[in-house]
Amino acid sequence: METLSTLSLSDFSDPTRSLNPSSLGAEAWAAFLSAYSRGDWSNVAECPDPCPATDDKTSVSSDAFRGKDGEIDDHQIYTSPDITADVALNVRNFFHSKDYLPPPRSPHEHLRKSCILEYNIYGEAQKANIRRAVDVVGAFFPGNVIVTFTLFDGRYQTLAAIGGNEALSVKYGLTSDKPIPSYTSLCGHSVLNEDIMFVPDLATDWRFRSNPYIDAGVQSCIGSPVSLHLDSRTIVPADNNPDVRIGIGAIIVLFVDHKMTALSETQRMVVKNITGMLETQLRSTWEGQVRTRETQTRAMISDLIGKSPPSGGLVRRWIERSPN
Repeated sequence: METLSTLSLSDFSDPTRSLNPSSLGAEAWAAFLSAYSRGDWSNVAECPDPCPATDDKTSVSSDAFRGKDGEIDDHQIYTSPDITADVALNVRNFFHSKDYLPPPRSPHEHLRKSCILEYNIYGEAQKANIRRAVDVVGAFFPGNVIVTFTLFDGRYQTLAAIGGNEALSVKYGLTSDKPIPSYTSLCGHSVLNEDIMFVPDLATDWRFRSNPYIDAGVQSCIGSPVSLHLDSRTIVPADNNPDVRIGIGAIIVLFVDHKMTALSETQRMVVKNITGMLETQLRSTWEGQVRTRETQTRAMISDLIGKSPPSGGLVRRWIERSPN
């Protein structure tokens, strides 16, 4: 068997080699995770089945990743926002212990949190926009289907809205605003890619096959990432690119106890269009709130100046000259 010391990045990228990810070195795992976190999933389909052989499994226990509360602590896996060699080995060890891939962090992770706060996504107006989109998708996919909108934010994903089969949501204890550890997150994968993620058989996809969702009966999944433009007035991306879009979460469709064997072009178009309309509505609502705040601020300042003594004339003229 090839050892870690004999493998290199070229081994991982060479499609003619049949490598088992359990034999890959830290550099190769880091290369895969770095590309995956940037939305480059070109190697996912070609990647050989990474399940280690029975006699080749790592002895690392999942206890190594448990926090003080006894539950697995995602921060024990992704100990750095960057995909370092240590992080890559943590993920490899977790995978060998649990047999599914915990989603890596986006390179824009620090901007995602700022974007969620700037757009006031947790506010009631924005949550109403999200619920309407989820309800429409739920109506389009009837049956044993759960539809969620999840916000992926660091250690946890939050269920901002739930639709579809209400009885199933109750059965699985899914409620709005419920935080769920991100290492099991399907949204955490979908939010990394600009395209719709469709997995017809989660049990045969090495990234998900032993994920607790699959153990609970989820067999297929659609994930449609929701992204927003940064407001360059308040948030400056690290690369100073004002056109960058940040994935804040995803519309997730879970097919319970049955498979969605194919996603038709019509179904793909509907999901994509609903996602686009939600992004537009989130932006529009945010712009309306910004205009309201600016109007209220001007009114307060004008009222304050109007009540000020004559010495406030200079301030009044400065306000009148300032652009609207």
